[in-house]
Amino acid sequence: MTNKITGKKDIKGYVKEVNGIWHIVITYYDKQGKRKFASMSTKLKIRGNKKNATRMMQEIIELFEIPKKAQKVDLKVYL
Repeated sequence: MTNKITGKKDIKGYVKEVNGIWHIVITYYDKQGKRKFASMSTKLKIRGNKKNATRMMQEIIELFEIPKKAQKVDLKVYL
């Protein structure tokens, strides 16, 4: 889905810490309007890598395509 005002995709993301490793979480809305989540590990340790993890997240958001069918999303394809 795209935002009617800006014309951009409604995809957002954030990085979070899980057991000392940065993880990327992408949120998007499917065709039925339901919010979906996809996440993956960056395998980057917390100390000194938040900018790197954020850059990876932004790159994934730029390339991410919302799946047409109800299927599991593999974010590793976008790196």
